[in-house]
Amino acid sequence: MSEMWKPRLEMSLTVLLLRKADIMVETILQFEAEYNEKRGIPVDPKMLPKERREKFSEEEKPSLLETERLKFLSDANEEWRLLEQKLLSDKSHEASEKDHESKVQATADEDKPVLKAQKRGVS
Repeated sequence: MSEMWKPRLEMSLTVLLLRKADIMVETILQFEAEYNEKRGIPVDPKMLPKERREKFSEEEKPSLLETERLKFLSDANEEWRLLEQKLLSDKSHEASEKDHESKVQATADEDKPVLKAQKRGVS
């Protein structure tokens, strides 16, 4: 046999072996499902043969990771919103206090007598 055909032959044999293994696994799963059903043993849907498994769309059943990520983001968003409200209320409170202080200072400045500086020189 020529060396040129060896890689192709090996690859096609590998594909055939994988298909054979897949068929064997499906046969075993089919047997186990029927055996368990006859005896009233609950069957895990993931362990059913491919044609008998329930089809779930990705939108209907999000992964646990995705669920936890969404929960974390909503919690974090709520915390940020509360923090932002607090900071805005603090800033507006500080601004109103500063405005009040400046008005008080202006009123106090008006009440002070104006002192004129006298020039004293050396002669």
